[in-house]
Amino acid sequence: MIGIAQIINPALLRIILLRVIEVMAAFLVVLFAILVVQKLAIERRERHLKRLRLDYLRRLTPPYSVLPPPHTDIEFEAMGVALADRIRTGTSHERRELQQIVRRFAVDTFYERRARGRSWTRRIGAMEALASFALPESRPFVIARLQREKDQRVLSKAVVALSLVAGALADLELVTDMLLTLGSVSSKFNEFVYTNCIRSLRAADHEGDYVQALKSAKADEGMPWPLKRDMIEAAGKAGLAAARGIIASFYRYSGDALMRVTCLRALGNLEGLGQIMNEALMDDDWRVRAVAVRYGFQGGADAMPLVKRALRDENYYVRLNAGVTMMKFGANGFQALCEEAEGPDPFAREIAYYAMNAVPADA
Repeated sequence: MIGIAQIINPALLRIILLRVIEVMAAFLVVLFAILVVQKLAIERRERHLKRLRLDYLRRLTPPYSVLPPPHTDIEFEAMGVALADRIRTGTSHERRELQQIVRRFAVDTFYERRARGRSWTRRIGAMEALASFALPESRPFVIARLQREKDQRVLSKAVVALSLVAGALADLELVTDMLLTLGSVSSKFNEFVYTNCIRSLRAADHEGDYVQALKSAKADEGMPWPLKRDMIEAAGKAGLAAARGIIASFYRYSGDALMRVTCLRALGNLEGLGQIMNEALMDDDWRVRAVAVRYGFQGGADAMPLVKRALRDENYYVRLNAGVTMMKFGANGFQALCEEAEGPDPFAREIAYYAMNAVPADA
């Protein structure tokens, strides 16, 4: 068998290998130098961006007429970040004035251009900024991006942006469709988005659209139960009093204990639990009873006997919530706890002593 050394002169082969190694070493040195220069450039840009942002934050105080306009991309970006910070923390009057600055300097146009870019990280940042600006006129752009965007990370930011400017039932329906498309997001995220939608619809005097969406959700057998629960939870957190009736009908319609718990929490936040209080306190599932008894004081004096009976419930958490709730009935509740503390039931005695000694009357 003929070896390579018999075909090529070993000395020549050694020279070739040395040259290849030298070229590769030079390439690695150049590559390392490029990486170092790029790292230094990024760090320098970040420091410059931070300085500009802090400068804009100092300048973003009335009167806003003395604010210098941005000219370069980094100035637009710094102003956008500063404006987003101020808008998130400002009063409603300050937010309106700051939104006018966004319009005056076309900062939203800058971020809309970025939202169309190739880099998904830049698109995410752009959508976050547009969401913070919450400009009603940006709604058509956000809807268009939702219909074209493929990256789920960017889509989630775009859903938040739309929830903050939603103005009609169609926007709410699109938000629901996108949440179903995303699929993997958490219930907390869904609740946050729906709460934003309620507040935006309320500002546009279309609060009733959310109630209509709840009615459609109840009739839609294809919509996942967890998403329906998220919609109901958001209605309670956003104080949507007009939804009390449909939420109560969800409670009676559902054979799912978790749905009943969600409805009770929402109605409790809306102070509308009185209409289903009695049946909730008699529920077979301890989780439902525990939540119902927590809001038992909303049923008034008529509900107190049922709450008192819950002091003897077989489940500890139901008894504990019952003891806390009894203190909210004032002097009558305290007197009832005193009676239980002297009664024959050891479980009721334990909770009564705890409630009277550890729970303040306004708990």
